[in-house]
Amino acid sequence: MPGGLTNEKTSFLGLHAGKDVEKARQLLAQAGYANGFSMDLVASEKRIYRKIYEIIKLQLDKVGIQVNIQVVAHSKMHKLIRQNLNPIVLYFTFRPNADSYLRGFFHSDSIVGTGVKPHTNFSHYTKIDKLIDDALKTIHPKMQINLWEQAQIRILHDAMVYPLFNVNQCSLRRDYVDYGHPLISTLAGYTQFNEKTSIKN
Repeated sequence: MPGGLTNEKTSFLGLHAGKDVEKARQLLAQAGYANGFSMDLVASEKRIYRKIYEIIKLQLDKVGIQVNIQVVAHSKMHKLIRQNLNPIVLYFTFRPNADSYLRGFFHSDSIVGTGVKPHTNFSHYTKIDKLIDDALKTIHPKMQINLWEQAQIRILHDAMVYPLFNVNQCSLRRDYVDYGHPLISTLAGYTQFNEKTSIKN
């Protein structure tokens, strides 16, 4: 989407973190946790959430961080993570543009529990409000994209979030169905039919 950062750009800027177990252990020791520590995480019963939390648990175990996962109903997980109970929040989302992502997850108004419009700012981040607001006000698309990119660079630099993966959407169809447009991605989460779609059977 406009304003999104590619892996190539984050790597070029030195913001694409790689896997380094030894360095992680050294950083933990410097922080006073040479023997590691434990944390409790609430996970959704939904398979995709539960599975990723299990992978996170296995990865953190390699550096001495013990994760205890409590699986709850999906609606209960959403209620609990908005009470600041999870030190790590896993969140799957589709949004129409960069402003929706940045404003919802990183604007101070959206801080869970205390924000003016509490939403999904689980990290309680407050350092890019002006970039987000300025991007929304500008009438110049290139300047807007630049401001969105600056906001994301700051977020990654401050380690407020770490993108883990993208979920590929898969669509099955009979050979007589012609969608009439390339299948790239859709905010709706399912293949779109339009006036160019045809069924030839």
